Amino acid sequence: MRRFVKDFLLPLAVAVALAFVIQAAVAKPYEIPTASMTPTIQGNDRIIANRLIYRFRDIDRGDIVVFDPPPAATRTCGDAGGGDIPFVKRVIGIAGDRVEVRRETVVAGDGPVDARVLVIDPGDPNGAGERTVQTIRLRPGDTRSVTYVNGRPYVVPEAITPVDLSGDDLGAYGLRGQIDGSPAYDFGPATVPPDHILVLGDNRPGSCDSHQWRDRGESAPFVPESSVIGQAEVTYWPLSNLTFLD
Repeated sequence: MRRFVKDFLLPLAVAVALAFVIQAAVAKPYEIPTASMTPTIQGNDRIIANRLIYRFRDIDRGDIVVFDPPPAATRTCGDAGGGDIPFVKRVIGIAGDRVEVRRETVVAGDGPVDARVLVIDPGDPNGAGERTVQTIRLRPGDTRSVTYVNGRPYVVPEAITPVDLSGDDLGAYGLRGQIDGSPAYDFGPATVPPDHILVLGDNRPGSCDSHQWRDRGESAPFVPESSVIGQAEVTYWPLSNLTFLD
């Protein structure tokens, strides 16, 4: 019995204890309940968050962070954020940044203007068709949202663009189906205060994020840095979506 305890139960207990310590202090798994980070992270994907990284460096633009949502976020998003479940979004603005989202209409002479959109395949009679991200060439009269940081366009290549198309015939854009998500929107300008960040989902038309949060009737689009749990490092489940996150 003593040998069994020494050779089996004790190593098992140590391994379990180490697993809990590592999860609490270093890396922790999360399940993503919404499609707000599509296509980078799909709804119901499982990710690993690095809980130590921001002890060694500052949060930077472009980081994908896991954080406890501020009160304005939970009031605005409700179940969209999974209640008390941490949120996952991309950092767009850090302290001192001036962030603005503008609705801009394409006019003749602008040159080629592309947008990434989420298209619902109409083949499913129940209306739950497969959603795919596709790139379309916008035409004069179409409107899209453009994100600016400190007066310059801030482009996340993976992000889906909120758009208002000038016509209902998506066939003219080479698409079959309908576009999923809210139309183009304006936001800001908002200057990020010290020790805070501003975040948006990569699925810009379908994300409850900084551009929607309000508190006491005033704009409250910021997340305290102290609420950040860690940086999302990898999607590990399902295996078909296994990837490191940028």
